[in-house]
Amino acid sequence: MSNNLLGVGISGLKVSQAALSTVGHNIANAGTEGYTRQRIEAVTNPETLKGGNYIGNGANINSVDRVVDNFVTEQLRTDTTLFSDLDSYYNNIRQLDKLYSDESTGLAGSLNNFFAALNNGANDPTSIPARQLVISESENLADRFNTLYGRMQIMEDGVDSGMQTAVSQINALASNIAQLNQKISEAVGVGNGAMPNDLLDKRDLALKELSSMVPAQVFDQGNGQVNVIIGTGQTLVIGNDSRRLALKPSAEDASKLDVVFQSGNHLESVTHLIKGGELGGLIRFRDDVLDNAYNELGRMAITLADNFNQTHQQGVDLESAFGGLFFNDINDEKIVEDRVIGNSTNSKPDDRAMALYIRDSAQLTTQDYRVQIEGGGLYRITREGDDKEVATGILSGQFPMSIQFDGMELQFQAGTFKPGDSFSLQPVKAGASTIESVLASAEDLAFASPLLTDASLGNIGSGKISAGEVLALEDVNGNPLPLFSNEGEMSPPLVVVFNSPTSYDILDNSDPTNPVHLDPPIRDQTYIPGVTNSLFKGTPGQTQVTTSGEIIGLPEGSVAVNQPIATFDRDALVNGYPSESLTFNRAPDVAGGQVVGTTIITGHNASAAEIANQLNGVPGVSANAMSYAEISGLNLTGAAPLQIELNGEQLVEYNAGVMGTNVPDPAADPDGFYDYLAERINQNPALQSQGIYAIAAADSTTGATELQLHSSSGGDLQIGLVGSPTDTM
Repeated sequence: MSNNLLGVGISGLKVSQAALSTVGHNIANAGTEGYTRQRIEAVTNPETLKGGNYIGNGANINSVDRVVDNFVTEQLRTDTTLFSDLDSYYNNIRQLDKLYSDESTGLAGSLNNFFAALNNGANDPTSIPARQLVISESENLADRFNTLYGRMQIMEDGVDSGMQTAVSQINALASNIAQLNQKISEAVGVGNGAMPNDLLDKRDLALKELSSMVPAQVFDQGNGQVNVIIGTGQTLVIGNDSRRLALKPSAEDASKLDVVFQSGNHLESVTHLIKGGELGGLIRFRDDVLDNAYNELGRMAITLADNFNQTHQQGVDLESAFGGLFFNDINDEKIVEDRVIGNSTNSKPDDRAMALYIRDSAQLTTQDYRVQIEGGGLYRITREGDDKEVATGILSGQFPMSIQFDGMELQFQAGTFKPGDSFSLQPVKAGASTIESVLASAEDLAFASPLLTDASLGNIGSGKISAGEVLALEDVNGNPLPLFSNEGEMSPPLVVVFNSPTSYDILDNSDPTNPVHLDPPIRDQTYIPGVTNSLFKGTPGQTQVTTSGEIIGLPEGSVAVNQPIATFDRDALVNGYPSESLTFNRAPDVAGGQVVGTTIITGHNASAAEIANQLNGVPGVSANAMSYAEISGLNLTGAAPLQIELNGEQLVEYNAGVMGTNVPDPAADPDGFYDYLAERINQNPALQSQGIYAIAAADSTTGATELQLHSSSGGDLQIGLVGSPTDTM
């Protein structure tokens, strides 16, 4: 009995001693990172049957367990991944925000100073100091673009350095977890299933630190070991083995680092699969923010340089010569080649020469592009931002070959392009690094306009004319436009003459006393009151053809119909235009394509308006029609009741069969009678609705007064005359 009592007491002492040791262990490790509180699990010893009764034998220690919740542990790892991602992303984006928001380091201050100097120089264009200030501020602005680009490169280097550090830590942690797996497995075996709590704490701490670097999923393998997976199923740790991550230049863009799994000579890129942790935050900042910042700044620099260059070359400097480049050429030979980056996996030989030109900076986006070569010489160009295909076609094999899209021209210049080859296009990324002010002296600033516009003092209307804008100095082939063939002056000087409140002609004003029509003439241009109207319609690259009928095989003139006005059969009236077959050939949309031909057949006796309407249905053709007639050589006695009709409208006023008293005598005052007819036509609502107006003016050859009839809509002009047998006109 005494021995049993002693045994029970000893068992209780052992349990209490273990509990005290565990509590002491907890207290001692209260400040140890990653330590988890432990507790003992005591169980009752099996009782002994004695004298028909079971006698207790005290207690025993079943296990020492960690006080841990696997769900909470897993959630902690997930939250650690999210926090580290946001913290890394925020710390980097904050630097970029401070760089641009601070006036001393951002772009706003330099832009304000540049435009202020430009405005000051424009207000006092003869001032050399003011001009010199413009040049200085343009250099400062270009330097600021260059500096911002350099600062972003430093930030990109910092991202690369952070990625190197993160990958090194991931590899070290993965190796440590694999070693702990082995130690835990061995300890479980030695302890007959007892768990080594302190080793488990160390492994959980390593897993938490790994989760701060990269999103990791943990799976229990059994026997105390765990497997770790990152990305979308790529294993990092399996039991006692770990894989290594590495960084290598991207195949698409060698300036960027890719995260890869390294297994001997095999490399598997996982950059796009890492969505969290410090490494994920760095990659997200680089790809989503820094790349876009490069492109936004570059597009701004390119657009600024391109627009200033175009405008400056349309002005005149102090030497009365057209201005040159303000900033360096955005399509410099070296720049256009650097915009194309070949994939390092492209097939050999590496002999491909390509260039990307910017033709319309207004159409530029902030996106990069991808060019892929497929079987049969098929190429595809895709915009990376929205993954939209912007151009596709077949390589002709004859170089150079050009493709145009989104305001750019991609030129295949030479080389061997094979299926599977791909290229990255970066039209604007380096724009801020390449901008440079190239003005040599203050005298080179072209502040003056080659155009001088003025309104006649005798004008009675309220219309205003702008100072004018030069849209182009050369045609699409680089030849000087005739208007500016003489450097420093417009040849010939032009004058705008209104024929009616809604139409005008542009005339050669070389002789201000006798303006004449241009060759080809610019007549009956539509004017819309209340809005800005461009004097010259169309865009550079278009071909303008003016015809009066006979040039395309149609006879000029009118057909006389000897019928009394009262019995006119207007439906039977004809203009004598025969039916014509007209064919238009349009250049192919893609290089190597087929010429597109369109044929139309004009109707017999069709009016100019009807023919123009048909022409407007042809792709790439825009046509305007007008009709013109002259009435001259009046020889009217006025003896018989005089009737003159235009498109069914009586022009001579009669009251109860008597000619109006305000009608000038056509025999005695033919000039006054012309003025009267012009006024009657221009005040007739029915004729105005048809776009018909008249001008009484002197013939440019004979000097005799004539009545000039215009139809700005291109409808036929039907003129009828009833008078004495000897009356002519």
